[in-house]
Amino acid sequence: PDCLEHEQLRHVPRCRLCFKFSAPFVCEACRSVAYCSDTCRAADEQHRKGMDCEQLRLTAQAALLLTYDPRCSLPLIANPDEAFNERVYDIGWQAYVAHAGLSVHGVDFVDLKTVVQMSVIDTMSYPVVVMEALFRAGRPLQSLGAVTAD
Repeated sequence: PDCLEHEQLRHVPRCRLCFKFSAPFVCEACRSVAYCSDTCRAADEQHRKGMDCEQLRLTAQAALLLTYDPRCSLPLIANPDEAFNERVYDIGWQAYVAHAGLSVHGVDFVDLKTVVQMSVIDTMSYPVVVMEALFRAGRPLQSLGAVTAD
């Protein structure tokens, strides 16, 4: 096949068990793995009982929740301009949440569903790590625009 055909073939579902093309049957648990027949689907006990199936199922649920739940969005930081004290960095994430007053659509961070809390933590973790590094280095936030090797 030429390059275009090869690319199209890469996206055609294949049976997870026998690798045949045309795999219209999906795993009933995760709905992310395809099979060519009910026989192959039933025979793939390793997938159904393994961590991959559970991980795919939970990832799909989290993606749906984050896509369609109106409470899932970037957090609102109630105190964005307040300087952090050392206690926030030494105690960890919970101290940051309390200090910053995080909320999503008016719901306090501690009252959010666990998957939404994890999404917020993932979204905020990089900026918080950068702020902590600046704090530990004794540099102001404004120094990010003028990074030099000391």
